[in-house]
Amino acid sequence: MQVFIYEDQRVLDLYPLTLTRHAGELLVGGFRLREWVSFAFGVDVCYAQREYLSCVYGECIPSAREPLLLVNARAFISAPWELPEESTVWKNKDGEIVAVWLPSGVESRDVFSEFPFPVEEFLPLREAELDVPCFGFLWDMVDYNERALEMFFWRMNKRGVYGNLSPGVLVVGKDVYIGSGANIGPGVIIDAREGPVWIADGVKILPGAMLMGPLFIGRGSVVKMGAKIYEGCSFGPVCKVGGEVEETIILGYTNKQHDGFLGHSYLGEWVNIGADTNNSDLKNNYSSVDVWIRGRRVDTGKMFVGLFMGDHSKTGINTMFNTGTVVGVCCNVYGAGFPPKEIPCFAWGGEGRWMEYRLNKAIETAQKAMARRNVELTPAYRQMLEYIFSSTREERKQWLSRLRS
Repeated sequence: MQVFIYEDQRVLDLYPLTLTRHAGELLVGGFRLREWVSFAFGVDVCYAQREYLSCVYGECIPSAREPLLLVNARAFISAPWELPEESTVWKNKDGEIVAVWLPSGVESRDVFSEFPFPVEEFLPLREAELDVPCFGFLWDMVDYNERALEMFFWRMNKRGVYGNLSPGVLVVGKDVYIGSGANIGPGVIIDAREGPVWIADGVKILPGAMLMGPLFIGRGSVVKMGAKIYEGCSFGPVCKVGGEVEETIILGYTNKQHDGFLGHSYLGEWVNIGADTNNSDLKNNYSSVDVWIRGRRVDTGKMFVGLFMGDHSKTGINTMFNTGTVVGVCCNVYGAGFPPKEIPCFAWGGEGRWMEYRLNKAIETAQKAMARRNVELTPAYRQMLEYIFSSTREERKQWLSRLRS
């Protein structure tokens, strides 16, 4: 059997993080979405990238004639299910296609490189229902993260301390895993009474940090002194996290290491959050939060919604974000007061003064940031950033025009 993870049109609503990656690379709990699928079925998965991403990440196309399971990239697959003899399409209670089973494979491999993937070409088939969510927006993933962390710990079925605990560390609760090479500093409190805590290999928890489960800290990450990490967080790998963080997912190589609050948020890779940057995740009138996604306003129907920030974006010290703010790729935000709730890719500014972030300067900064972690900014990666800059230029132009009018 082969498993192919496909992207439908709605992966674009997982903006801005799906601008720079396949939706299967989004972190929920302790796994990327593609890793959940692979772990569930015990096989490697394959997927094609959108054209401008394929030069960076490559792509894997399944063979045409082997039994094939097509899985929606937005689906959270935590466990396998029985695959019948006949071709079948599974939908969830919302009517979204979760997966399609083709026991005889497909006639042509050409279809796999299309975006959005034309899954409708394989219908109609025998229908069945699966109790599986398909994430529509990033805040759905943030809300689901606590449950996903519980499932991750249960699936991994590991407990114990394999790293180093300094004197004075307090561990409360039994569902704790501390990986090899991890170092837990003096006075650290690990509270797993309300949910499991997973600290991966090579993690450093500096003195006085307080960690509350459910929580996942990825390989090689650092939690700074005195940090207050509340439930529902997933970090890493190679992140630096400090201050107060609650119900937040952070992808790899991102720094939020200073004081300041971050809650109900999702940050991409290579993000840097300046000292005393704060976000609001609750309106003073307790009403549901509106979020602007790709030029349209979406009523989330949720009371707690924070910040969503794309790869390579930065904030200056004392930056403040309102509830439900969306910041694109390669932005630089600073200054007093609240910036707009929708900031397009390659925007630079604050305090009412905004401009386009010059492409060469943005790439130069990205290159320096990646080099600090011994990661190369390849010509293909540069080409991806150039494509995003070009494809969002008109959106950025209109946004700047509205701000100045």
